[in-house]
Amino acid sequence: MICFIPISSLNSSIVTKHFFEVLQALKSVGFKVDLVLCDGHKINVKFFTELGSGFLEIYFMDPFESSKFIITLKGKSKCLTHIYNRVNNLNLAF
Repeated sequence: MICFIPISSLNSSIVTKHFFEVLQALKSVGFKVDLVLCDGHKINVKFFTELGSGFLEIYFMDPFESSKFIITLKGKSKCLTHIYNRVNNLNLAF
């Protein structure tokens, strides 16, 4: 899923706000979210750092399902898409 939000300026607080709105909407209609993928732009890195309580973690606890975690990946889009597809093909239960 890709989310486009038309605004004139962007910071990690705005990304965080909209991220949790989209995550909650996806879960409310039955989607299972296992991984969040973004490029390495400084706003996205700061967003991931804030999800990890001040550290750039590889996952964070799902705020809507306390027993689950969501993996975070950043980097070049094509590379990360390939990694996601490989992980997805393993059918791992998170």
